[in-house]
Amino acid sequence: MSGDLSADSTALAWGAGRTGQLGNGTTADALSPVGVTGLPAADVAKLAAGGAGSADGFALALDQNGGVKSWGHNSSGQLGNGGNTNQPVPTAVSRLADIKDIAAGGRHGLALDSAGQVYVWGDNAYGQLGNNRSGDSRTVADRVQGASKVKQIAAGLDFSLALAEDGKGYTAITTSLGGNTTYAH
Repeated sequence: MSGDLSADSTALAWGAGRTGQLGNGTTADALSPVGVTGLPAADVAKLAAGGAGSADGFALALDQNGGVKSWGHNSSGQLGNGGNTNQPVPTAVSRLADIKDIAAGGRHGLALDSAGQVYVWGDNAYGQLGNNRSGDSRTVADRVQGASKVKQIAAGLDFSLALAEDGKGYTAITTSLGGNTTYAH
């Protein structure tokens, strides 16, 4: 999935739409840009796309007021709306306010608030939620303990990154068999 902000005042998406990741209310693929339902470009500060392929794509949008919306595939709770049902149009991510950055991983999402706190939700098969366990998932956002005063976040397929204001980097790390999450600088 690709996303773009249009001069026509609508967020746009195109490509694979099998799980609703284009946000236009359908599960059809789009060979050219289509409007994301209920997501005016003027209200959007940032877009992020996640998933490992066309069968599990999802998207996040950060609005100008610090709220986050999500749509698309949701088998692991990666939309953060409290459920596991795919959503073909944007819905609010629960428990988030005053957000300044977002990131989308394979099947998990991250948000960073203006106080430097990191919030995560979705798949946790490898400890990518940073909650000192693996093999579970979260359908609503939860604050990451031990990663504070963060200024930047990023997400990979099955891992998460954060950069602290003092320049120290935090990476959610687990053993190859799951194990406990630790933070490396």
